[in-house]
Amino acid sequence: MKYAIVIFLENGWSKALEDVRGKFVLNSDVVKPHISLIYSFDFENLSLVREHIKNVVSKFNSFDLKFDKFGKFVKDFYLYFLPSVGFGKLLELHNKLQSRVLTDVVNLDLLEYIPHVTFGVFDNLSDINSALKFCESSELSYFLVVDKIQLISFDDDLKINTVEDFNLM
Repeated sequence: MKYAIVIFLENGWSKALEDVRGKFVLNSDVVKPHISLIYSFDFENLSLVREHIKNVVSKFNSFDLKFDKFGKFVKDFYLYFLPSVGFGKLLELHNKLQSRVLTDVVNLDLLEYIPHVTFGVFDNLSDINSALKFCESSELSYFLVVDKIQLISFDDDLKINTVEDFNLM
């Protein structure tokens, strides 16, 4: 069983956003729109992880997020939907979560954490540039008040088994 700490993007996620994301994310029907705060990890003692999350979220008030720009990570041809509001708060939340019992949990493919929603993974520069141009011309945006984060468990097929909410202050 694998775990991750995420923020699900549920309220206000429009059909237009999902249509564009679905065009480029092959498993968008399984992997719902989210921001990964801590990438997948295995952990023996989940009670320690839960305590850590509770401790971290107790120091955070709810905050606004606004996504309205796109970017690309050329190394692996990832297309990102990026926040223009709340970027710093997401970074701070990630950094606090990735401490203590979760210090060693690192995504080796992305050594620097960039808060984002993945909008596609491509095979080459031409494809990602075309997708980026398409997304930018769509003028998509998304607003959310973050008031909770989720600890999820999932299997190898990325099917979510459990979701636990942790409310921010």
